[in-house]
Amino acid sequence: MALRKIRNQYIALFLLISAIFGIGSAFALYQNYSLYRESQKEELIREAYASNAMLEAVLADASKILDIARPKIEQALNAGTLNKESAYQILKDSHIIFNSFAANTPPAVGCLY
Repeated sequence: MALRKIRNQYIALFLLISAIFGIGSAFALYQNYSLYRESQKEELIREAYASNAMLEAVLADASKILDIARPKIEQALNAGTLNKESAYQILKDSHIIFNSFAANTPPAVGCLY
């Protein structure tokens, strides 16, 4: 009788410790997953800001190239000689002109450069 009582106490203690360990492990896994998800979110936000800055720079450069090309395109359009090839050549020449000026300017300062 005493052995059965001791055995039942050991089984109950084992089940209690196993339950506590299981709950603790589940909580630790949940916390780890939450921290991982939060770090991934912060990384995505950081990459989005960096991409936004690069995209703004590219759009600004494209705007400057179009400003350079606009008079030639308008002149060709008014003359009636504007077609795909001539428009491409005008944009290509404007890009070369822009790059020659952009190469002489110092690079932007920041975490991306």
